[in-house]
Amino acid sequence: MTPIGVLLSGRGSNFLALHGAIERGEVPARIAIVISNVPGAPGLSRARELG
Repeated sequence: MTPIGVLLSGRGSNFLALHGAIERGEVPARIAIVISNVPGAPGLSRARELG
């Protein structure tokens, strides 16, 4: 699987959509890192919860 990085600055809605597509086998990748330019962005918490 191809490792990918995700950039987010808010709720992480695109991250969640990508994560879902990976889980369903639609995208042959794994999320290796999530980075935000906004400390405490809600999407970071969600990324931590999903591992």
